[in-house]
Amino acid sequence: MAKGENVMTLYMENEKGEPVSGTRASYMRDFARSLWQGFYSRGEAPRKWGDVSKDVQDEYCREMETKWEELRYCENHWKANYIATNN
Repeated sequence: MAKGENVMTLYMENEKGEPVSGTRASYMRDFARSLWQGFYSRGEAPRKWGDVSKDVQDEYCREMETKWEELRYCENHWKANYIATNN
């Protein structure tokens, strides 16, 4: 994010296909981190996203896509999973 502009996560688009603001993208990443912290506190956080259990992945995607409409505009939850991989 540079001065509120989305410069790195242009794949996060609204329903019109326009990239979300850098501030909104930052909020999405912060929310993802809070989910990870919850998984960690329950002893369910994998060391890397590729090792995640199906239950944790399902919960993560459900929470992310419920909170952030923009993450629903894709197939197979790839946007939510991409955030997890990069966080």
